[in-house]
Amino acid sequence: MATFVYKWEWDLKSDPEAIWDWIADTNRFSKDVGFPFIKENLTFENKRRKIAYAIPFFRLSVEETPFEWIKPFRFGVLRKFSRGPISEMIVNVELLPKNTSGTKLICSVIVKSRNFLGTLIVPIAMSMIKKRFEEVFRKYDESQVRGEAKWISIKKTSSLGKKKFQEFFYGLIKSGVDENLARSLALFVDQADDLTLMRLRPYVVAEYLNLPKKKVVEAFLAAVRAGFMGLRWELICPSCRGPAESLTSLRDIKAKTHCSSCLIDFDVNFDKSVEVIFKLDPKIRKVNENFFCIGGPAITPHIVVQELIKSGEQRTVEVSLKKKIYRVRTLKLRGGQFFKVEDEGSPEAIFIARDNGWFEDMPVLRPKSSITLINSTSDEQLFIVEEFGWDDKILTANEIFTFQRFRELFSGELLKYGESVSIESLVVAFTDLKNSSRIYEKLGDARAFDLVMKHFDILRKNIDEGEGAIVKTEGDAVMAVFRRPSGAIYSFMKSQRELLDLHPDIPLKLKVGIHIGSCIAISLKDNLDYFGRNINFAARLPEFSQGDDIIISDELYNLSDVKSFIEENKIDAEGFFTEVDGNEVKLWRLKNNFKI
Repeated sequence: MATFVYKWEWDLKSDPEAIWDWIADTNRFSKDVGFPFIKENLTFENKRRKIAYAIPFFRLSVEETPFEWIKPFRFGVLRKFSRGPISEMIVNVELLPKNTSGTKLICSVIVKSRNFLGTLIVPIAMSMIKKRFEEVFRKYDESQVRGEAKWISIKKTSSLGKKKFQEFFYGLIKSGVDENLARSLALFVDQADDLTLMRLRPYVVAEYLNLPKKKVVEAFLAAVRAGFMGLRWELICPSCRGPAESLTSLRDIKAKTHCSSCLIDFDVNFDKSVEVIFKLDPKIRKVNENFFCIGGPAITPHIVVQELIKSGEQRTVEVSLKKKIYRVRTLKLRGGQFFKVEDEGSPEAIFIARDNGWFEDMPVLRPKSSITLINSTSDEQLFIVEEFGWDDKILTANEIFTFQRFRELFSGELLKYGESVSIESLVVAFTDLKNSSRIYEKLGDARAFDLVMKHFDILRKNIDEGEGAIVKTEGDAVMAVFRRPSGAIYSFMKSQRELLDLHPDIPLKLKVGIHIGSCIAISLKDNLDYFGRNINFAARLPEFSQGDDIIISDELYNLSDVKSFIEENKIDAEGFFTEVDGNEVKLWRLKNNFKI
């Protein structure tokens, strides 16, 4: 019936890159402004949604087109209301860098009323919304300038109370958590808002609190055993990288699953698509798991550009990118086109979505450049420009299996019998005591057995220190897995040195082989185990070790992490060719001149 146009401007102290993560978090912003939470959500083609909001005595239903954005400069959305005094609302937010420092924030709103009542109330409502928007934007800006964490609620009030705070704090200490770490986590659980506590991601919490990742993960595991938290396995969609499913047990994981937001099926693997998250037990703190906006830029932070383009049309966007690899794709088409960002790259590039696929060339762009997106298909396409590579803040299932603490506390977490899940890359090591039969002959069974047990204690301690875990032992041999290849080398070089001094008359020599490769994970004999040709290959490597060296595969040796470790510690590395299972392969012998 009537159209109202508003343009609000504010000057902020923070630069667009600094304030983007606050303002583009439309879920948190909607909550802080006081908008209602989402009661129902249905996703359709190209991320169009039908959303119902929780409003007492009234059903507010909205059809939402996909958010469009260019990080960190603008985002916007169109919402159509199925009933009520308003028929349509378009919101666009721009963050323009000022000449010296700071941001000119421009919020443009177009509202169409449906009836006479709407024409009356829109000016009143928009005046109230403008005031509330400014309050929240100002608080975000002040918090960013002061270096405050986004996870702290704007109200900054205690949520636990003294009794529950002490129960959580002393409960962690009783479970073996360091007192300072326990206090930091208790304060976090007390002060963080519900949106942060809905999905407790230990690596993110470690970054928030500037704490070691390993210590935070182990503290969370202790909290689960103490009954303060629950552990969940979330299946992460490779497209939106959000949780497609959230499962309470490893046994419920299957090899394939479906993302209802992206409308795609995908294969599950432990490297990328299974994330381990934690949730607070309600007896410690009840967390309201409500969403207020689910399509904004912060939901998919790896996406730097998202644009909806009709068939036969094109759009040019100015971008500010990091020096890394990106991919251009659309939701409807398979594949995509990659490009690289380097200082000496081109100032512009064109990417064309075609019915028969994407071009295969890989352009090189400079950090500040121009990208033209062309839709030459017969359908509307939602173009996505995304950082290629997975978030390093994800604690994957593959990683948590390399935590010795997890294997000790959660030995009952197994895959369903007969189910297997792929792993693209696993660092696996096998050991064997050299001439162990002579030890038994010289010391007798009892004393030799005691010595072997002490050898296991040394290995367990150093493997844990090197960010690994023991999968199983067979006789006096060990199979272990690691999060980092250099951590595996460190663990065994340190162990070899310590084993030499374990007995005054009999220096123990440990033969070691380390490899990296793909495999499958299965449950066997009440243990999470690994199988495949790369596991078999790794198991053969200790045969070539002499006990004062470590044998590693050529694949492992060529990793930058390994080469840096070898160079920094001045370790002698000698390559040689040999035959393994009928194939000639190149292996590397690392002489143990490592200084503990």
